[in-house]
Amino acid sequence: MSITTQPRIHVSLATQDVARAVEFYSTLFGVEPEKRYDDYAKFAPASPALNLAINAVKSESSGTQRVLHMGIELPSADEVNALRARLESAGLKGIAEESAACCYAISDKFWVTDPDGNQWELFANSVTDTGTSGNGRLSAPTPAEMSTGASCSPASGCCAPAPTAAAETAAFKPLASVPADQGGSCCG
Repeated sequence: MSITTQPRIHVSLATQDVARAVEFYSTLFGVEPEKRYDDYAKFAPASPALNLAINAVKSESSGTQRVLHMGIELPSADEVNALRARLESAGLKGIAEESAACCYAISDKFWVTDPDGNQWELFANSVTDTGTSGNGRLSAPTPAEMSTGASCSPASGCCAPAPTAAAETAAFKPLASVPADQGGSCCG
């Protein structure tokens, strides 16, 4: 596995059956997953330039989103920081995560949410396969975290596992996502 040299779109999907999803996407893209675990798979076909993450969930509930978030994988943390600076200077608030351990990778990230609640993860991987899922989140930071615009690192605690769906839903409906007990990684 290699760190990307060109930006590519990232989509994180929820599934109840990783094996079935892997079979479907292997057929669709004509390639096997770059990374495969019982609870996670990552496809990185050359064409289309895509980073598709498949995350296992235990059961479907009415509050579960199938598209967990979207993103742009960038070649370096410097490019993440440059994009972050441009977005912040344009007035977009977001939150940064440094050395976030999730999706079997280590990444520097900047999360933003569009006006309709669609979450975007802008990230660069520094380690592409750690062998462990990490403690990252499946969705963007909460509105309270977003309003501070503060950076976060694993040591700060904001990169802890996502709160329960009930807590997220009460805080901000568009960010309701897979409950922490039904999956447990983000998608770098």
